[in-house]
Amino acid sequence: RAIQVQTVKSGTVDLSTASGKMVARMLGAAARHEVEHSVERQKRAKSQAAVDGKYRGGRRAFGYEPDGVTACPAEAAAITKAADDVLAGVSLRQIARDWNTAGLRTAFGGNEFSSREVRKILHRPRNAGISLQDGAPVAEGHWDKILTPDTYAAITAVLGGTSSGRAGSFERRYQGSGVYLCGKCGATMVGASHNRTVSGGWRRTYTCS
Repeated sequence: RAIQVQTVKSGTVDLSTASGKMVARMLGAAARHEVEHSVERQKRAKSQAAVDGKYRGGRRAFGYEPDGVTACPAEAAAITKAADDVLAGVSLRQIARDWNTAGLRTAFGGNEFSSREVRKILHRPRNAGISLQDGAPVAEGHWDKILTPDTYAAITAVLGGTSSGRAGSFERRYQGSGVYLCGKCGATMVGASHNRTVSGGWRRTYTCS
């Protein structure tokens, strides 16, 4: 329809001719190359920053000030207490309720906490000053540490290696579960229910895992 295409830096592009279309494709390819080259430079810079233990930016994380380096006193104290509570058997749901009652809110969105959010925060390696690259620890981070490495290791052992899973209590319900050993094979015993048909009714017992 005889419409002119004006570009910001490359002048007029005439898409009504074969030569004009070729020029447009070349300009697009050159621009795409520059974008991809810029992405590569950014990735290299972030990788080097991770190895150097530097903060690499991003939105504010719960427990830290907007600079990403300085710990926020109230939030850091909440994380420290939550770690101790989890190791003592307190459930993630209870910790979320305690945080919400105390007026704490998520760093992004300002929402109330759920057990899932609490789990994500406690699972965060940066709490212990661990700098990651592609999910693997590469250096000690140059920012305030909220948890000691030993406490963080204990937390990840209790909560498991994923951000999903149960939010209930971590206290042992039956003292012998995982402690008592089978007299025949030596495997650990676990809690189970057994239906006593003679006396009637179900009762708790231990069985070989």
